[in-house]
Amino acid sequence: GGGGGGGGGGAESVTGKLNLVDLAGCERLKKSGAGDAESGVPDAGVRAKEAVIINKSLSTLGSVVMALARQDAGGGQHVPFRDSKLTRLLQDSLGGSSFTTLIATVHPREADSDETLSTVQFANRCRNVTTHPHVNYLDANPASQQKLIDKLLGEVADLKDQLAAAKQALAEGGG
Repeated sequence: GGGGGGGGGGAESVTGKLNLVDLAGCERLKKSGAGDAESGVPDAGVRAKEAVIINKSLSTLGSVVMALARQDAGGGQHVPFRDSKLTRLLQDSLGGSSFTTLIATVHPREADSDETLSTVQFANRCRNVTTHPHVNYLDANPASQQKLIDKLLGEVADLKDQLAAAKQALAEGGG
């Protein structure tokens, strides 16, 4: 069988990764009662700290999505993937070569209208991010793997040389 990595007896394999993430919405301290020691919520202080960390991760995720959307629109902007563990974990899914699907769940209850609006706005921003998915084939032949490793090591060496030359040019240029 020709045409793919499937059935010709070749030593190719296809790998993949699946990320399932429940962002769980914004952790509002007032609504959850986590920030209020008199609320009767067990471990309110611990929950409040967790909510702050979750909010930071969600905020960073929003910044990453906005930076990726601007990048797709032609703006060469830094994407802050490393600013939170969440965005670091989702880097391949958000800005890489993956198929990515976002499911935004909302509730029609009026009391949840703020969260619903925020969720819909976030989902709309995500629509502006474009990924370029492709299949990653791995050649299981050790000689081919070594050839690829050598090529990548050569690339790293070239990049180190370029970086050293750029640093020296900056040092000689005075700034």
